[in-house]
Amino acid sequence: MSEQVGHPQCQPRVGEALSIKVWTPRFIGGASLFLGLPAGLLLLYLNRRRMGRVRDARRLMLMGIAGLSAYAMMAPLLPSSMLEWVTLLLNALVACAFYVVGRADRDSLEATDRKVSKANWLDGVLLGLSLIH
Repeated sequence: MSEQVGHPQCQPRVGEALSIKVWTPRFIGGASLFLGLPAGLLLLYLNRRRMGRVRDARRLMLMGIAGLSAYAMMAPLLPSSMLEWVTLLLNALVACAFYVVGRADRDSLEATDRKVSKANWLDGVLLGLSLIH
């Protein structure tokens, strides 16, 4: 059988570590706090996909959609003054949770031999802003 060889420029050199660009846990928490749960959820989802944790990324997205659905069903039942405080509290709790999850993901990635670098913050902000209408 003939050996299939890819394009030499697309393959890493021997001994060269591939760099995985991920957003920092602080950036994900801040995006979630200031731009809302969908922004933080999207950035955390993309981080996990870049790490090769596709199943965890899908599970995270499903849990996030379930949480947003529960919030959307609960919101009309609350008085408007209480809804503002509940929304603020939930947003702060989700931002903290995303920070903790992002930190654990980053620590587990740094424990491997793979090189980690920061993703572009402007890309993250634009992705988060695109979810706001």
